[in-house]
Amino acid sequence: MRYSGNTCRSTNGKFAVPAAKPGSAFRVPGRDWHALFCLKYSRTVGLDNVVRFGPQRLQVLPNGRYSYARAKVEVWEAFDGSISVYYQGHRLETRPAPAEASKMRELLKPDNLLKAPRKFATPSPDHPWRGKYRVHFDGKH
Repeated sequence: MRYSGNTCRSTNGKFAVPAAKPGSAFRVPGRDWHALFCLKYSRTVGLDNVVRFGPQRLQVLPNGRYSYARAKVEVWEAFDGSISVYYQGHRLETRPAPAEASKMRELLKPDNLLKAPRKFATPSPDHPWRGKYRVHFDGKH
């Protein structure tokens, strides 16, 4: 059996329900397109005002508030790769954070501090500490 446009309409027509309100059901979005089409992640700001997002670290700059430590923020990742941090609906100013202190120490470590591991002195065979130890484990009395 071959379906034509008229056959499908008549089949669908018997299940159709009239719309409650006439006109188009599409609406114009009231918000910014960037807010609608982005990936949103929840993060907690660290004690050093840094938000970690994957391999990136973003330093939150003071803006009306001295510190955002332990604040719950949203990180918005747009499809073009840009990242924004929002706190209670307001966008926060950020910049790339400096490296962590442990990594900075590794980078700034002078070459003369990189020494071989310390060698400890071994006591001589006739040292008093060896006498009782050897007697106990060698079986000699």
